[in-house]
Amino acid sequence: MEDDTLEGRAARRRRTVKNLVIGTVFMTVFVLIVAACQGHRPYIASDAVATQQDERTVAVVNAFMEANGGLSQWKDYYDEGESRPAPFGELTGDSVCSNADVLGFTTGDAGIRREVNLSSTSAVTPRTVLDNAERVWTRYDISRRGDDRGRSTWTQVRFSGGRTSPTVYVSYAGDDPDAKVNMLVLAASVCREL
Repeated sequence: MEDDTLEGRAARRRRTVKNLVIGTVFMTVFVLIVAACQGHRPYIASDAVATQQDERTVAVVNAFMEANGGLSQWKDYYDEGESRPAPFGELTGDSVCSNADVLGFTTGDAGIRREVNLSSTSAVTPRTVLDNAERVWTRYDISRRGDDRGRSTWTQVRFSGGRTSPTVYVSYAGDDPDAKVNMLVLAASVCREL
């Protein structure tokens, strides 16, 4: 038989080696892809947990605003620490919403953008961010443009390292204080715990 010849055995050996190399490469790539996905898998809360988070967040934000004069008197604070008596306006420097003991917000100017940054080491649900964005932003006719940093309204959820460690950026350049507060509620609602 042809396979019993020296050339036949050599050809069979080459095919076997080739198949082993291809199989090894395929398995290596597959393992690397699975490992990469496992290392960056975000926490996804159940609907019940997400609802509980939202309710707790709204309650805390409302209580915090009420203790600071209510919505109509919510004030920005200049970098020098001075407050202005006008209703809540543009986010400039450090704002009252940067009370870390309450929500962990920090605010600041970044170029022409006014942004609200919420940094948290707690697990978050990106789904809640997107769901709230669609619901709240549609109500207030606010454009959602992803990570479009050249625009006045945008949001981004960034995950760094092998665990969920988000920074949520929210910016709104309009003059509706209620819309701004809802943007803060949106950012705060991604926290698993306050």
